Amino acid sequence: MAEYGGNANLVPVVANGQVFVASNKQLQIFGLTGISKVATTTTLSSSINPSASGKLVAFSATVSPQSGSSVPTGKVSFQNGSTVLATKTLSNGTAKYSTSNLTLGSNAITAVYGGATDLSGSTSAQLNQFVQAVTTTAVTSSPNPSTFGQAVTFYATVSSSIGAPPGWRNGLVLKRRSSTGDGDIGRRLGQFHDFDAKGGRQLRDRGIRR
Repeated sequence: MAEYGGNANLVPVVANGQVFVASNKQLQIFGLTGISKVATTTTLSSSINPSASGKLVAFSATVSPQSGSSVPTGKVSFQNGSTVLATKTLSNGTAKYSTSNLTLGSNAITAVYGGATDLSGSTSAQLNQFVQAVTTTAVTSSPNPSTFGQAVTFYATVSSSIGAPPGWRNGLVLKRRSSTGDGDIGRRLGQFHDFDAKGGRQLRDRGIRR
């Protein structure tokens, strides 16, 4: 029994008890269907999700045949919804695409494999890439410099390209501590704390209200 395991673009044809090799184009000319295509599966992954606005995100698409052991060739299109972001060539069954230009919020990313001579095309499951706005936190204190035992108030202002974080009044966070360094400066945002100037004992704890 003879087996042909060569070029995927050539097809073995048996005629009158003899085996010939023909290209798919030649088979089409003579009205023959050629070889049947193997179904594929395309998977898509992200290097980081969620990601920060303006920061690089790398997407990787891997194409695998559902039967056999051939290494897929061809191209993969990376799409955001119906918009094609880029088309990349497979290398060892994998295509990669990196970008830092995704819009804020959720981006519906898919990878679409166009198929090959012996492989059918396939589309990955949708990957929801969420892009967050970058925040900036500025800290000031009053008074500064201060004397030992004197109460010091720390102000932390959080801002971003889309405004202050939701839920906090103008992005302002108030903290009050004694100069001894006692007290928890890492308490949650949106509260201020009053401390005894001598031992740092917390006197009261109020939340900032709008």
